[in-house]
Amino acid sequence: MQKIRKILTVILGVLMLIAIAVALVSCDDASYTETQVTENPETGEITYTARGVKFHVVEIDGCEYIMGTRMYSDGEAGYMSHKGNCKYCEERRRAEQY
Repeated sequence: MQKIRKILTVILGVLMLIAIAVALVSCDDASYTETQVTENPETGEITYTARGVKFHVVEIDGCEYIMGTRMYSDGEAGYMSHKGNCKYCEERRRAEQY
């Protein structure tokens, strides 16, 4: 019984080491995790690409919003969210404080 327990402990330890090694090696694709920045010379619009998602900042009714799109095999999905550090909202907050 002790011998079987030792063997199972060794096997479990080896499996854990393999799982840790796979997890560390699989996160090595720097081209996927880095943010790429491109600027359209005609419009001056800056587009960011990170983790397969393209996004840019747009101004609507005096606020900044982040718009993003992601391509999938069956189409494209998009989203829009208010930018947390919107420069216009920050200016309004400062003006209200005084």
